[in-house]
Amino acid sequence: MDSTSIVFRTTRGDFYPSTLEFDGLGDPELEALVQQTRDATLSLEVELEKRHSAILVAPSNLINDCEGKLQKTLQNFKILGRFDARAAKSVELAVSVLANEQTVRGSKVYQDFLNDIIRHCSYGLALLCAASLGKHNVIGMNAQSRTSLVYHLKSKKVSLSSPALDSLVTQYKLPPEIGMPRSPNTWPMVDRIGRYRAWQCGRTAYRT
Repeated sequence: MDSTSIVFRTTRGDFYPSTLEFDGLGDPELEALVQQTRDATLSLEVELEKRHSAILVAPSNLINDCEGKLQKTLQNFKILGRFDARAAKSVELAVSVLANEQTVRGSKVYQDFLNDIIRHCSYGLALLCAASLGKHNVIGMNAQSRTSLVYHLKSKKVSLSSPALDSLVTQYKLPPEIGMPRSPNTWPMVDRIGRYRAWQCGRTAYRT
């Protein structure tokens, strides 16, 4: 039995949920257990959310500064239909980092950050981060700040999205497995079979 467990206390004694036979309980007792379980679940969720929010609090100036840069780059991109020379160079570097295995710590940190943005937001937003922030600024943050930025951008991904940005995935020919762990054994079960078959066959045009 796990060290952390829930115990149901009834008129028949104390039971773990997995071992409790409900046939011997009356409706009032079952209703009481349901209500207490709901109350306990709500309390646990509130506490977890409180802790999660506390962990993800980063200096607001940093988050606001990053979002401001992204908004400015996105606005210019929508007007011009392209990135400026500096931003384009940063995007090309990010694509190279994403497409290749990284062994140097700074490049690995940058790759992980971009993959997190892809998983939680979109390919387009990952490229926007590259164009707006660049590798140097991202790896210059501490781990908590990067996590906070991913969390913040996840909540802002609608306002920072653009079909034109997403189309850059094709333009830059990003490998389809980007955003997923490289080993098929660590892919989520819901996606593992299809991706594993594609991986085995060496396909380059696999799409979810």
